[in-house]
Amino acid sequence: MKHTPGPWAFAKYSKKRFGVGQRGEGAFFFLQCVDDDTDNPQAWADARLIAAAPELKAVSSNFEITGPDDDGQLWLVLHGNGTTGKAMFNLGRFLGIAGQVALLFEQDRRAAIAKATKE
Repeated sequence: MKHTPGPWAFAKYSKKRFGVGQRGEGAFFFLQCVDDDTDNPQAWADARLIAAAPELKAVSSNFEITGPDDDGQLWLVLHGNGTTGKAMFNLGRFLGIAGQVALLFEQDRRAAIAKATKE
């Protein structure tokens, strides 16, 4: 893992600047700063997205859609966290529209994780 691990949060950087970063050993490491009085909603949206990135990655990495298996079934696999273990839920046959959508969703999920973790 090459990124700064979460959780990340907003914190005051100076009198008029706030930033997104992480607390660690008495310091706050800033990843992005925005002016308190900025009228640029894009800057605030970017900062909120950056702050949520570790949680978004954790959620999207905690499951996958697999299949179709030998019987044509798709499965939602929950990997669990720590001691919570793993669970599998049958999503039905691959041939249905829901199966096609599930596989497209899985393809997008994998592409997003690859983009976020690409070295």
